[in-house]
Amino acid sequence: MTESIEDKCSVPRVNKLLVLLLFVFLAEAVYIGYVKEKTDKEYGLLIQLKSLNIIYQRIDVIFDKKNSHQSFDEIVKNTKQFNSILGQVRSHAKQNGIMHHNEFNNIYHKLHNDYEHSQEYVERYKSWNSLVVNSTRLIYDVQEHIQNLINVNKLNGKKNILIGLLDDITRMVAFLNYDGLSEVGVIRKKMEAINAIALMNAELSKEIRQLDKHVEMLFEGYEVMQALKEKNKSLKINQTIESLHNVLLNDFKSQDRENYKNILISNIFIIVLFVILFITNKKESRLHYKVCKMNYELEYNVNELEAVNKSMHMLMDKLDKNVISSKTDEKGIITYASQAFCEISGYTREELVGKPHNIVRHPDMPKEVYREIWETIQKGKEWSGEIKNATKDKGYYWVEVTVSPEFGEDGEITGYSAIRHEITAKKELEALSRSLEDQVKFRTQELEEMVNKVEALSITDELTQLYNRRYYTQILDTEIKRAERNKKYFNYVLIDIDNFKRYNDTYGHQSGDAVLKSVAGALTLECKRPNDFIFRMGGEEFVVIFTSEKKEQAINFSQRIVKSIAALNIEHLKNSPFNVLTVSAGLVSYKAQDHNMDEGVLYKKADKLLYQAKDEGRNNIKYK
Repeated sequence: MTESIEDKCSVPRVNKLLVLLLFVFLAEAVYIGYVKEKTDKEYGLLIQLKSLNIIYQRIDVIFDKKNSHQSFDEIVKNTKQFNSILGQVRSHAKQNGIMHHNEFNNIYHKLHNDYEHSQEYVERYKSWNSLVVNSTRLIYDVQEHIQNLINVNKLNGKKNILIGLLDDITRMVAFLNYDGLSEVGVIRKKMEAINAIALMNAELSKEIRQLDKHVEMLFEGYEVMQALKEKNKSLKINQTIESLHNVLLNDFKSQDRENYKNILISNIFIIVLFVILFITNKKESRLHYKVCKMNYELEYNVNELEAVNKSMHMLMDKLDKNVISSKTDEKGIITYASQAFCEISGYTREELVGKPHNIVRHPDMPKEVYREIWETIQKGKEWSGEIKNATKDKGYYWVEVTVSPEFGEDGEITGYSAIRHEITAKKELEALSRSLEDQVKFRTQELEEMVNKVEALSITDELTQLYNRRYYTQILDTEIKRAERNKKYFNYVLIDIDNFKRYNDTYGHQSGDAVLKSVAGALTLECKRPNDFIFRMGGEEFVVIFTSEKKEQAINFSQRIVKSIAALNIEHLKNSPFNVLTVSAGLVSYKAQDHNMDEGVLYKKADKLLYQAKDEGRNNIKYK
């Protein structure tokens, strides 16, 4: 390009002053670049220093439990950033000799020391906060245990009062931790009230003292945390940062004034040289050279523009074939449709242009979607989403579309443009995935139901639908321990149908099975309480286990069971003198916490009592 200009234009002879001017100009440009780079670094440092306020607020916010949502990792990150900026300030100060400035040195060391104190307060605050959280969890654990003790002890009508006070304390403790709304004195008074009521029960009183210990520990942690918060406030680090910022700003301004002075002198020198050069050169030659150069550059630029224009046409042709796009006027009438749009919709460009855009609307799409699109773009905003469109042959396709308004020079909307990306395969895959998920869910439910049925069958006697011997073995020890824990009587009733073999021999085994079902039904009607369990042990033998507050209650309940069988009035002529179906039973009733009996001992004792009842005439119950 330079050789072409030299050939076409007569270049004036280079003046020595011009060379000098260029040299001075380059020197000044280098100096200005250096000053600018240094100034950018300095004011960038000021911005970072200013940002220390924000970083410190993020660290300081840990003391505000209402608003603190920072994790420990975030605090560590902010701390590292704070230290990094302080390091940059110190490095810059050393390089520029500012560290020897007494005012800067004093403020910097105060900020550094105060920040170390603040970090110490943060770490101590977090440690106490962890202690407070652990104390709160322990309070909830102790409170739950105390409530269990309250439920199993008689407290002469104080139960509801005690539970109410306990709920008040745990609620106020929660507010103390997170909102600071409760008063410590009120909690202590309620603790005193609980202690007074709990004196009537030694075990409960012991647990209340444990609760009191954790509450006092929580108070201590809360007071320490408040003290640390006040100490951190007293540091006034934000004011120290502002003072350090002002010292650096004043120093930078002083340097800027010196730099501006040097640049001004340099500019004056360049202007003088330029004036001398202007006088010594021929005006006409210079003008001719400039015009010639501009013409050459214009010619070059025209050629470049033609090449770019050709490339743009090729690019537009590719976009037309591969991008699903369209344009409409402000009323929604199509003014342009790309070739890709025509191919996917099945319409020709002539069939689309001049038609409203609802020509491709699919009936599956709700009208509300199109109403939302129209309201959004009419406000001058862009709308994006997924739309199902119809093809000319009544098919469909899914697209991910972005609709944007176009504006005229006056700022008014002149039309709308839409860019689409086909996602039909994606939507069909999503539909298939949902279908598979529904099938898996249905099959899972079926399997769960089958498992529940199998589990029920494994513990149920097939004939009577009572619990079988397997379930008896599983839960007997559990129920004994439950009675021991609740300090109740555990009752074990062994029941046997009188002369059942004779009944089978007389009336047949089918009638015998019917009798077993009737006996099971009668037992079920009597044993309706949650802690009543009935088992068929085999043949005509049954076991009933239950708990009671008193032994007399167990005897009365067992006698009622025996009478209920006779009351069925089932004919049994081989069971004289009753001539109806009867049972005999043996009851073992004992205070669970006072004795240690296993399944074998219980069965032997009950079996011995059962045969005593049979020896004494049947249709009877013997107990011990």
